[in-house]
Amino acid sequence: MILEAPSPARARTKFTPHHNPVLTSACPMSRVAVALVVALAGPARADEPPITTARELRGLSPERAAEKLPVALEATVIALDPRATVFVQDDTGGAYLNNPPPGNYARGMRLRVTGHTYPGLYVPGVRPDRVEVLGTAPLPAPTRVTAADLASGRWHYQYVELSGVVQAVAPAPDGTVARVVSGGDEIEVRIGERPTESPLVGAAVTVRGLAAGAINDRRQLVRPYLKAQTFADLRVDSPADADPFATPLVPVAHLMRYSPIGGQRPRVRVRGVVTLHRPGEALVVRDGEDALYARSESEEPLDPGDAVEVVGFPRMGAYRAELAHAVYRKVGTEPAPDAVPATPEELLTGAREADLVSLDAELVEGYPTPDGDVLSLRAGKKRFLARCPAGTAAGLQPGSVLNVTGICRVAEFKEGGYRLTPLSFEVWPRSAADLRLVSRPSNWTRGRLLGTLGVVAGVAAGAVAWAWALRRQVRRQTAVIAEQSRREAVLDERQRIAREVHDTLEQELVGLSLRLEAAAVTVPAEGKLAAALDTAKRLAGRIHGEIRGLVHDLRDESPGTLPDALRALVAGLHGTGATDISVAVSGDEWQVPAVLAHNLKRVAQEAVTNALKHAAATAVRVEVAFSADALAVSVTDNGTGFDAAAAPPGGHFGLIGMRERVRKLGGDLRVASSPGGGTAVEVRVPRPTQGSV
Repeated sequence: MILEAPSPARARTKFTPHHNPVLTSACPMSRVAVALVVALAGPARADEPPITTARELRGLSPERAAEKLPVALEATVIALDPRATVFVQDDTGGAYLNNPPPGNYARGMRLRVTGHTYPGLYVPGVRPDRVEVLGTAPLPAPTRVTAADLASGRWHYQYVELSGVVQAVAPAPDGTVARVVSGGDEIEVRIGERPTESPLVGAAVTVRGLAAGAINDRRQLVRPYLKAQTFADLRVDSPADADPFATPLVPVAHLMRYSPIGGQRPRVRVRGVVTLHRPGEALVVRDGEDALYARSESEEPLDPGDAVEVVGFPRMGAYRAELAHAVYRKVGTEPAPDAVPATPEELLTGAREADLVSLDAELVEGYPTPDGDVLSLRAGKKRFLARCPAGTAAGLQPGSVLNVTGICRVAEFKEGGYRLTPLSFEVWPRSAADLRLVSRPSNWTRGRLLGTLGVVAGVAAGAVAWAWALRRQVRRQTAVIAEQSRREAVLDERQRIAREVHDTLEQELVGLSLRLEAAAVTVPAEGKLAAALDTAKRLAGRIHGEIRGLVHDLRDESPGTLPDALRALVAGLHGTGATDISVAVSGDEWQVPAVLAHNLKRVAQEAVTNALKHAAATAVRVEVAFSADALAVSVTDNGTGFDAAAAPPGGHFGLIGMRERVRKLGGDLRVASSPGGGTAVEVRVPRPTQGSV
């Protein structure tokens, strides 16, 4: 019988697993093949040869499988998942059908599948177009594996067989979960039926089923497990003890020790006095001088001091042997064990691992975590953590000294030669009563001390800054005073020179002028002698004027600026004719030292005088240009000009004098002129440093 394909809009369809060896049909299975058809999300590639074995399918990369390559595969059903997956296997390996057509599939059913590849979560699979039931066949021979083999992922979605010892059995929403140790590793076995009444914990079993597991978003196998359909897939090779507490008693100190006659039984029984119990999680007992940590899912409450027998499976913990999947029974009551006083050095030998200890320590800090409160403590030079129940450390202040009681656990260790040496430890207090306050923190807590030190440091920094600022102010004032003293000395010297010039040279020039005037009266008005006397008289008058100007400049103590001095000079020259003389200033003005100002004024005066006397200029412009590192004074006229490249005529020393002045100032003098083109004289001097002029 052939079934027509449903609508392409059909969602993923659940099917009903059936455990009969044949598929229900109106015709005999040997005569009629039942065809089941499913709609596809897209067409398969017809240009590729079909994949015919599970080995080829499993060898595809996810990217290649996503190309929807054609598949034509014959295989036997090995497992069923009600969430629309059928697992099959041929002679080369295992595969699976994703979202197959609905039907009563059963293990042992022989199928012919056509469809296309599907990348899946971990292993590529098949999205079938057509499924034909060919009949039934025996299940393939299972591959013998260990827990480590399942973790490798090599046998994923294949029919496997695993042997080991059952250590725990618990009900699950969809059946039963058993914890089986195989090859020293624990693996989860999921069985699709509820637990049986017969005891399995401690039994040696062989389980057949599907290698499967939980996959993350990176296509990585995170938690492998074995999926068995029913308890019929589990064979008991060696039954569990009818009474686990009939197991021979073993001292805690002898667990997992070397024995020349072989290993211990997979399940052991110990006796001790309870020091810690966390229902559903762990149990710690003391046996004489030794202590043992046992992991237990039992919720039956116990109190410190209860004498108990504990039955469990030995395994190596972080540092010492522990018991896994332990069960216990109370056999008596004794006084609660006292904590053993210890030092950090003693605890770092490992001798008190899992034992109840106590020691004094200073609280450094505390913080809550999802698993409880964590205290960071310091005992001498050693730091360690105390892991407390939630709310235990409330109200404790850093700096407090506490007596801490709890279970000691080695946290880190190193290997040296053939021996392990602990590097750090933790203490697990059982309740708030295990944290006893020895002394409160000093008022000088770390925060307050740091705050006080911060204030002191701030004051000190302020004092240093004030002293530094005061020192700078003193230096500035000292420089100002020195400059004022220097200027006063310069002014005193200039006034002394002015007095000497006025009282000597100027008076002599006045006498010379008077004598020349008298001589001129005694000679005829015509003739060479009269002309020579007139020239000498004018020269003496000019020299007298220069001397008077020099004396005036030497005595000038006004604080005026260079532009002010040039404006005063121009104002004095305006009375000599109708020439338009202007002064312009540009740039950010700064104070020009007196000596520099005097020389620049003399240069400008000479240039302006030359323009008025020799160039017949009608407009003269004096410009002062200030810059950050230099000063420029230029005099430009529109007079007759001259040949600047020619030598100056005899008896004219103005230009030579200007060059000498400027050279002594460390500057440059530039003269640009041509006949009929006017004259431009520019002086540029560097800005003097303090006290250099």
